[in-house]
Amino acid sequence: MNKLLISHRGNLRGPNPDFENNPNDSDNNAFYLGHDFNQYKVDYSWLENFSEKLWIHCKDFDSLDYLCKSSSELNYFWHENDSFTITSRGYIWTYPGSNFYGSKSINVNLAKEVKKQNYYGICSDYIENLIISKT
Repeated sequence: MNKLLISHRGNLRGPNPDFENNPNDSDNNAFYLGHDFNQYKVDYSWLENFSEKLWIHCKDFDSLDYLCKSSSELNYFWHENDSFTITSRGYIWTYPGSNFYGSKSINVNLAKEVKKQNYYGICSDYIENLIISKT
């Protein structure tokens, strides 16, 4: 079975802080992309346009609250150091390095190689060169 592959921070070949989360197209309003701080301003409509491809990690309560109140179909979640959390679409998002696997879980693994397990998808900085081993 093929696993869903999600690029962590938009990375394909490893961490690249200068270009992470860069939408290459910014509009004006109150949402920002970035991992550790606000980097790229985007409009809510930009999020909606890419809603089928985005896994939105809300970084503060106001963002989470706004998305919860909207009639949005966006896939979003919030967590800090929790072992896992649930996304708005019912997926289990795991904390990097945690060992929780399930048919609807996204394994956040920032390494270049991951073990074949029972999970729905993988989020990694190395999506383009990711090795999924059988053991």
